[in-house]
Amino acid sequence: MDTIRRISRNLFFQGISELTVKGLQILILIYIARLLRETEFGKFNFAIAFTTIALIFVDIGLQPLFVREISRKRELADKYIFHSIIIKSILSLVAFFVVIFILNIMAYPKDIRVVVYIMFAFTILKSFTDAFSSVFLAFEEMQWDGFLKILRAVLLAALVIYALQKGYALIVITWMYVITEVIVLSLCLIVLFTKFIKFVAKVERELIKRLTLEALPFAITVLFYSLYFYIDSVMLSKMRGLYEVGLYSAAYNLTIALIFIPTIYINAVFPSLSKFYVKSKESLKFAYKKSLLYMSVAALPITTVLFFSGSNIIHFLYGPGYGKSVLVLQIIAITVLFRFISFVNAITMVSIDRQKQRLYLQGITAGINIALNLILIPAYGYIGAAIATVATEFFLFISYFSPILNYFQNWGDSTTLVKPVIAAILASGFFFLSLNTPLKILLVFAVYLVLLVLLKAFKKEDWVIFKGVLSSAKPRKEAV
Repeated sequence: MDTIRRISRNLFFQGISELTVKGLQILILIYIARLLRETEFGKFNFAIAFTTIALIFVDIGLQPLFVREISRKRELADKYIFHSIIIKSILSLVAFFVVIFILNIMAYPKDIRVVVYIMFAFTILKSFTDAFSSVFLAFEEMQWDGFLKILRAVLLAALVIYALQKGYALIVITWMYVITEVIVLSLCLIVLFTKFIKFVAKVERELIKRLTLEALPFAITVLFYSLYFYIDSVMLSKMRGLYEVGLYSAAYNLTIALIFIPTIYINAVFPSLSKFYVKSKESLKFAYKKSLLYMSVAALPITTVLFFSGSNIIHFLYGPGYGKSVLVLQIIAITVLFRFISFVNAITMVSIDRQKQRLYLQGITAGINIALNLILIPAYGYIGAAIATVATEFFLFISYFSPILNYFQNWGDSTTLVKPVIAAILASGFFFLSLNTPLKILLVFAVYLVLLVLLKAFKKEDWVIFKGVLSSAKPRKEAV
């Protein structure tokens, strides 16, 4: 199977799973926000933010390392998975005690601590599932990863909605996450050991050491990534209270949910990018340029919709009680574009073994985010957190380009982002028409696509790729 057809197949399975998963995740969050008060919703989002940051001490970046290495040499899968169980089990126990210690030192109330403990148990279980699923990604058998994600989302949605309908407390709702992941992890293990790998019970201390050291740059990178994504909620909880965490999270969660779009794409192309690095620099450059174009094309209309229709979106999803979240959504709408492109740049840096440089850049970014939150949150609360988020994302967006362009050299295609930006700006003018919101959004998207064609944002090889994706036909040689 050629590259385009293989990536198309991966995109299909990843797309189906991510669309289902993110749709149900948004449904769950909206349902929780509507049936619980803003403060309770703030507690829930604080637990997610805190455990996401703490999780990195369990995950240590094994998943991207496994995808990259196993995609190049599949016979490594047996040993890698066995030793990941050992590493993650030890780290999980240590991390759990650290979480308990930190929450008690920071004097959070007992009810909040209990919710965090339960949610952290869920995230530990999910980290094992994600590590094992790296084999499915590396083997480019995305349907299994997609199946598990859909199962998790459907089962979780059913259990959470049932608990909310019965009027159960937040603690019970959180337990539904743990129950769901126990089932998903069990099925993941069954598929993994019956179809992909054999169980290897030989402990190799040197391999444990090597995996830990090689994964460390990934781990620290994800730690910094998690910090600038979620530290604002933790800082808001201490500086301004859980009510403002709820208001901020209502808008912020919508932009976080949209990450599924670049996630689908990079999960599909990551194995191919890693192979291109060792086989063909020209193919890697081609794939990177096209990825940059496609992600910017996808992000720009979403950014304009969130900005111009933010009020309608918030009131439709959450109700009038979250009216103060509208400004937050409009401020952070621009981060959608920055994040989509940063995802492409990040995965390309990993593919070309520049994860240490990525680590340094994300460390600086996390530091900037914390500093801005310390300055802006006390003065402006959740609005200050939104401004800090935009500034942080913009810095990362700019800083990631330098090492990649330096690697490729003489890239020369400066119009990759310019034409989609022009099309988005011109199309956004239709938001000022006196039409209902859904019709305006459809019109803006239609005009945006027409302008992309008129501005010749897509080249001949792009149409070949699109045709290959849609028809699964063998593309021409220049499109590979």
